[in-house]
Amino acid sequence: MSGNTKEKIAVRNNAGKKTLAATALIANAYANATVLEKIENLAATFRLKKCNETGSRFLYLNIKGNDKSNQTP
Repeated sequence: MSGNTKEKIAVRNNAGKKTLAATALIANAYANATVLEKIENLAATFRLKKCNETGSRFLYLNIKGNDKSNQTP
C-alpha cells in the first residue's frame, strides 16, 4: 500500500456529528489498513532475509571453492 495507511478520516453527517455506522466503518477500515501494513512489513523482512541468506551462501561457495555444481559424480 502506498502512502500513509494510518491517515485518520472523519465522516460527518449533515448535523456535523459522527454517525455510529460511519464511525464503525472507519474503525474497520483503519484496522484493516494497519494489519495489511504489518503483513507487508513482515513479508518485506523475510524477502530481505532470504536474499541475504542466498547471497551469503553463494558468496561462501565461490570464495571457498566448494562449488560442487560443475563436478561429475
